[in-house]
Amino acid sequence: MSSTRVTYERGTTYVRENENQNSARALVGTMTVGGYAFDTLERYSPTGLDYVHLPAGDHTRAVMYWWRPGPPDRKKFKTDEEYDAEVKRRAKNPGKRVINPWASAPHQSILVHYGETPSWWEGCIGPGWLARAGQRCTLTESADAMEFIFTLCGGTWGEKNLWDANAPRVCLRVVNAFPDRARLTAY
Repeated sequence: MSSTRVTYERGTTYVRENENQNSARALVGTMTVGGYAFDTLERYSPTGLDYVHLPAGDHTRAVMYWWRPGPPDRKKFKTDEEYDAEVKRRAKNPGKRVINPWASAPHQSILVHYGETPSWWEGCIGPGWLARAGQRCTLTESADAMEFIFTLCGGTWGEKNLWDANAPRVCLRVVNAFPDRARLTAY
């Protein structure tokens, strides 16, 4: 099975969740697949505590599939009530389309997935289209963008198969390293 190339290029501008200087921020970039271009957001912190970011290069083991949250780790909850609430919350989560680059530590948790505003990601990358009206930091139609990318990579729109041997393989090319935060400008 041949791999479709998904190219991600980081930009030099950022958006904020809201007008508060301390709100979540995301780097604006571009993802291209099969001649189609999508805006992207990748969350970061301007103050030192940061999220892990995929290194530049070709991630040739990347796979697209439908992801669903697994059971929570009971040890992370102080009470049974908190744990039970998280189990119920996860049961309502239908899942999402992802590109998993299968990167090595410490990058193994980074995914490409849908979202709307910078706080939806913690080092992950989200494609869609930046809203041109209203809040400028909002990605629109991000879930549809992921489905469209899935079809461009050989999947079937709406198919919700978890990872298996038939999941579309992609080469996720990250063109550039995360830029110097001091040189980023507002979008």
